[in-house]
Amino acid sequence: MYNFQSVSEAYEESRKFRDLGQTAPFPPYVTFELTNCCNFKCKMCYRTYVHKERKDIELDFLKTALDEICNWGSMIRFLGYEEPFLYPHIEKAIEIVIRDRLRNFFL
Repeated sequence: MYNFQSVSEAYEESRKFRDLGQTAPFPPYVTFELTNCCNFKCKMCYRTYVHKERKDIELDFLKTALDEICNWGSMIRFLGYEEPFLYPHIEKAIEIVIRDRLRNFFL
């Protein structure tokens, strides 16, 4: 089980396995793209030019996944090509991470 004290420790752990050509027993960090929605129109981003129906991760699925991930002590990140603060349950998602596993870091 991981016990990271900083974000950089999670990245270092991930690089260690990569450099050895191995796979970690569980990912040192996990990234969630909570929604496919973004309110920016950045010229360099494909989301500006591709229009899709809005989809969000279901909260029950997110809770289940976060519980499993937190058992391993992995760092949790909420980012991607979207704006995570547009996720309707962002406060609840952050609360789950903080309440259940204060030792984990999230972005």
